[in-house]
Amino acid sequence: MNDKANLVNDSPLAILWQPRALFAIICIGQLIAAIAALLPGIETDRWTYFGLASLTIQWIALMSIGAIYLFRKALGKRPVPQTAWWCLAILVLNAFLFSVIFWTLLNMGANASGQSAVGFGLNMALVALLLGVLGLAAFQNHWSARQSAVRSKQAQLDALQARIQPHFLFNTLNSLLVLIHKDPVEAEKLLLNLVDLFRNSLSRRTELTLQEELNITRRYLEIEQQRFGPRMQVTWDLPDVLPAIHVPALCLQPLAENAVKHGIQPDPDGGIISISAKLTDDGVRLEIRNSLPEQTTADVEGFHIGLATSIERIRLSSEGRNRLEASIEDGQFLARLYLKNPR
Repeated sequence: MNDKANLVNDSPLAILWQPRALFAIICIGQLIAAIAALLPGIETDRWTYFGLASLTIQWIALMSIGAIYLFRKALGKRPVPQTAWWCLAILVLNAFLFSVIFWTLLNMGANASGQSAVGFGLNMALVALLLGVLGLAAFQNHWSARQSAVRSKQAQLDALQARIQPHFLFNTLNSLLVLIHKDPVEAEKLLLNLVDLFRNSLSRRTELTLQEELNITRRYLEIEQQRFGPRMQVTWDLPDVLPAIHVPALCLQPLAENAVKHGIQPDPDGGIISISAKLTDDGVRLEIRNSLPEQTTADVEGFHIGLATSIERIRLSSEGRNRLEASIEDGQFLARLYLKNPR
């Protein structure tokens, strides 16, 4: 399966151990326990019943998530519909087993209704099945919307890759023609950078390591430096070793392109582009900063090319763990990328 398909069909299971999902599951469990405690026919103290129901439901939910996490690699290799049904089966099985266990341990098998532990387990399994089916329907809507969003961003990436070429290629070839006569060594370096940049931009890979993405950005900026000469200065401040964090392909190069097009090109005096990365406790903070001509310092919208696409693709590819922020500070445009280490 190619990388493009992997981006569109990446495992849906990761959402289950996101903090917001876990919090939602706990809240829903408490709500179900409260409803059960309020039903007519409860002969024991309702608060006691609520506590026992809450304990049983939360244990079933968390143990089911734990089992799914334990088998996540095997489940992740299956098609999404099969994965969903296997998860439902795990939930129903856990509901039956732990309901029987709790019923037996708490010695509740001899209540007035004469219901046995197995009968109680079957009732809980039925409830879990009904809730699971409702959950599957909600998940299907969420997953379809997410896949549509990713496909839309992939289409924007394809358009972005196509858009890099004509004007940029024309300017680079002009610079190359000049350099061939003036400095053949620099001309060869420029040509190698151009080949490397186009090889990566035309690749169908949808994710790269942070180091690979920075290398592409460096190639692009080196080519543009040949074009602008002393008008364009680039500074790099990167750690010796970067963590193996994956980012969407061509998410940084458009930011560098914005810096050149809206910061360097319109300013007769040129400017400076600074790229830095700092290691944090949980990942990397990457900054791309460039000077702005005075007339554009109040216009953030002038930097929209590729920016909105990069922000959304970074968010989607990491389930919201990574984020890209953009602002204007002290007459400079600043793009700040927060990347968290892989789990």
